[in-house]
Amino acid sequence: MKIIFLIGAMSSGGAERVVSELSNYWVENNHDVSIVSTHRIEGKNDFYQLDSRIKRIDLTIKKEFKIANKILKLFTLARSIRNLIKKENPTVVISFISTLNILSIISLFASKVPLIISDRDNPTLDRVSFRKKKFFYPLSNALVIQTQEVKKFYESIEKLNINVISNPIPPIVLNNEKIMFEFNNKTICSVGRFKLEYKGFDLLVEAFSLIAKDYPDWDLVIFGEGPDRDILEKLIVKKNLQNRISLPGRIDNPRNTIIHADIFVLSSLTEGFPNVLLEAMSVGLPSISFDCNYGPSEIITHNKNALLVPASNVTVLSSEIKRLIEDESLRNSLGKNAKVEISQKYSINSIVQEWEKVILSIQK
Repeated sequence: MKIIFLIGAMSSGGAERVVSELSNYWVENNHDVSIVSTHRIEGKNDFYQLDSRIKRIDLTIKKEFKIANKILKLFTLARSIRNLIKKENPTVVISFISTLNILSIISLFASKVPLIISDRDNPTLDRVSFRKKKFFYPLSNALVIQTQEVKKFYESIEKLNINVISNPIPPIVLNNEKIMFEFNNKTICSVGRFKLEYKGFDLLVEAFSLIAKDYPDWDLVIFGEGPDRDILEKLIVKKNLQNRISLPGRIDNPRNTIIHADIFVLSSLTEGFPNVLLEAMSVGLPSISFDCNYGPSEIITHNKNALLVPASNVTVLSSEIKRLIEDESLRNSLGKNAKVEISQKYSINSIVQEWEKVILSIQK
């Protein structure tokens, strides 16, 4: 197959990671793969490591357009995409991220090249955007989303070919790798962008503060960066937990770092699909998650491979953290079950097979 991915820029997001994993797998299996950026940041390299055989194409428009001419910029980009696809003549084009999905649909309208669009958004957060999707998305050959719950939302759109494919777990490479962070005590950890209305790290700090004095040999570490770092730091000071809670910053490979912790907590209030929860469970890290929309309830079987907590409930979250701290056998059983189940269900081999089924189903 000849596959072209369309994406904004290969930065550190979850969609970008999936594109890199699929691309590396397919090129390793003798497929022709190109990744096309539409707004690559000048001077910045791709965040995720890509096989040298993957063709990188940059369509970023460097010319500045006045606000009144933004539509001209979109038209110029759409024409560039269409000309590129006509020249390359791929087996399939796969577009990621909602805004680019719509632009890709416009660019390939009446084209004979099949187009798969992949939407990673939480559909309840932007009703205006959803109205646009309702008009444009049925013009694609297939839509790929990440969870069954999101599928229910899109089923209201007629003539839309909806496919649910979860994200794959990346391969873990620990040999000769320098540990980026040393855990001094037993550690509860979390990872994410410091945007509290979405990631709920303030609630995690509150939950830990309720039990911190009872377990002086346990610490909390939250990896990440974002606009709410100052708020989070002030809350930690307010709780007088500066010596127990640390915010080391963003890490390039969370899975290879959090494997050295003891408990993982996902305190998100909303998710498109919680990649970091999947990664934590795949390495056998006993995990707790808020039961937010979307994803955790489809990944977790409560009390079997992880623990689910009612979203935003600090008291229950604190209680479940305490339960895991005190029950080493429960930690071991949850971690063992998670590692086996997640590693099988979400392996790159399994996920690629699902993508290839969709590609074969839309061949004209």
